[in-house]
Amino acid sequence: MEVVALHRDIFAVLEDLTTAEPLVHGDAWSFSFTATIRGVDLEAINLVRFDSQAKIAENTIFIRPLPALATLFATLPPRVSTRRRGRLHGTTAGLLAQPLALALRIADRLVPKFL
Repeated sequence: MEVVALHRDIFAVLEDLTTAEPLVHGDAWSFSFTATIRGVDLEAINLVRFDSQAKIAENTIFIRPLPALATLFATLPPRVSTRRRGRLHGTTAGLLAQPLALALRIADRLVPKFL
């Protein structure tokens, strides 16, 4: 049930989600997706490996650009913490993650002007 709840949390924070057809090679599947999170464009590749019983053995997600990953980090853990441990833990997680997300969004816009 935790996997279902986690996916509900993920789909609740991602907007404009689009996925590509999966690529399959042996026990590994991958697919790319794009989405928006709090107005920040996100690109990702999901790599899933299955065991001999066709159950997921490993799931790795690669996300770019860094400001999108930081925004996801500032958005998703507070939601999961609130669901699992209560509003105080969720609020604390959000407050701790917000400065990083803000700093990386600002740096992403300003640093290229200095190069």
